[in-house]
Amino acid sequence: IKGAALKDVETGNILPLRNMLNIVRFKAEKIPPLGYKTYIPVDTIADNSSDLRIDRNQHILENTLLKIRVDPGQGCISSIVDKKSGRELVKQDSKYGFGGYMYERFTKEIAAGYTDDYVKSGFEWALYELGKPNLSDADYRRVQRQPMRISYQEDPFKASIILYAEKEDASGHDYSLIIGLYQDQSFVEITW
Repeated sequence: IKGAALKDVETGNILPLRNMLNIVRFKAEKIPPLGYKTYIPVDTIADNSSDLRIDRNQHILENTLLKIRVDPGQGCISSIVDKKSGRELVKQDSKYGFGGYMYERFTKEIAAGYTDDYVKSGFEWALYELGKPNLSDADYRRVQRQPMRISYQEDPFKASIILYAEKEDASGHDYSLIIGLYQDQSFVEITW
């Protein structure tokens, strides 16, 4: 898209846009149900003011509705506060951490017990369909990893904290956790 902003053809409002690697993002408003709106590129400068804030020292994402604190040491969200009510939305004494990564490696016995509990007919096919027929005799283990790196992304529409963890022998997975907060929205986007 060529142009610094988009113009709503119906209202004439100029909307900021973000074009990164040919992925265009903008906030479309008041689209009718099962309908559409038309926007055209313009060279006018749009108002890019945003209520989003990132505190890189405290690992906080904030808009007018929510304040989110991330714990990079535990690889989870440690706090989400509804700014209207002041209510904390994350259980503070959880041993797992909200939105964090957990890898569990079950034993043959646990997997077979699960299949037996949920398949009442006793057919052998269930082990191969629902169970884990090729599990080794290794013991149960649970791994909760700590991210190695942290980065931040911000534009007029969304602010994100990204946690990265690298493969460990115990779990065998690289992973990233992206915590995103949008302008004027009361939800948190969590992507693993």
